[in-house]
Amino acid sequence: MIFEAKRPSELTEDDLSLLIGSAISEGKDVEFKDRLPGSSDGEKKEFLADVTSFANTVGGWLFYGVAEREGVATSLPGCAVDDPDAEKLRLENLIRTGVEPRLPDCSIAAVRLQSSRRLVVIKLRRSFVYPHRVALGGHAQFYARNSAGKYPMDVSELRTAFTRGQNLAERVKEFRRGRLAAIETGDTPLPLRRDSTFVLHILPLRAFETNDVVDMDLVWEQRAAFCPILGAPMESRMNAHGLLTNSSWTTEAPEVLAYSQLYRSGIVEAVSVELLGSVSDSGGGWISGTEVEKCVIDAARGYLEVLGGIGVDAPYYMLSFLNVRGRRLWTRSPIGQKHAKPILENELLPPEVLCDAAEAAVPSMLRPALETLWHSGGLLGSPNYDGKGDWAPRDDC
Repeated sequence: MIFEAKRPSELTEDDLSLLIGSAISEGKDVEFKDRLPGSSDGEKKEFLADVTSFANTVGGWLFYGVAEREGVATSLPGCAVDDPDAEKLRLENLIRTGVEPRLPDCSIAAVRLQSSRRLVVIKLRRSFVYPHRVALGGHAQFYARNSAGKYPMDVSELRTAFTRGQNLAERVKEFRRGRLAAIETGDTPLPLRRDSTFVLHILPLRAFETNDVVDMDLVWEQRAAFCPILGAPMESRMNAHGLLTNSSWTTEAPEVLAYSQLYRSGIVEAVSVELLGSVSDSGGGWISGTEVEKCVIDAARGYLEVLGGIGVDAPYYMLSFLNVRGRRLWTRSPIGQKHAKPILENELLPPEVLCDAAEAAVPSMLRPALETLWHSGGLLGSPNYDGKGDWAPRDDC
């Protein structure tokens, strides 16, 4: 796609006009519609079939408000949308309730045209947890795509899809196990101080299915935004694996406190021994759960922005806490400190979380993994999420 690296919310009418000037045609990763889906079950099912067919195959773009002739875009009449936010919410709710399993990544925007009408753009990523089925009103069909458009998957294709999906999940877990073992034995790009260690992994689908490499020239241009966690001042350099940034490293301080490695495959590995504080001589010590949340959320947003800028998907986030047995969760509240218990496990490996393309969704997306840290310290969960599930750090935490 001509603007593959952009999110729908970043598109303008000038961008969309390239659909006409470049004679983009419908196919495996593009489909045009002249109007939005209505409220009938038939139109809803058709919409969900389009959405899942992209997620089950290679991902792609759905454009509502584009006129076409024989699959080639001819004009951009747009759609009459009185309330863009409400329309976006309607489509998101339809996808959330009408697709099983839930799609991890779907980005929707209503781009304003000079005519005051809207061209609604939906970008679908290839899913890590495919195949997805349409589950609405008794409909239970799986769809895929080819150059002619969507079609129902047959039994053989379904068997292959389920097997590949399971293999991908296992390869993700195996990668995590291997890298954590390497970090614990000192196999890191730079020597790392031995202490309680936080590790953030971001794993794009492409890293496990193709041998494609990211554009390293583009990566180098964005190196200032690819920061280690709590690693200032920062140094950047290319290495055999890709782009490496780290806290300052000198002969006087031969061990770094943090580094971030962006591999040529698009995988991110960010490691910090400073984030969790230092273990005391007795093996105890306190961890500021609120500070961990803030730094992880900020870092995840930053890495997601960098990956988006170079056109890399990032479906999985994995948080790992190493060498933390005996540590306690610290809060400003004396009551919270009183109830904090020593962490019993030396390694905390929260479950993988699926990445939403929207940076604003990062706090809620990471909540299950972050709360594992609070639970391990004997607490009921993070005190920094409000009743709506939004991250709202409290002054006493």
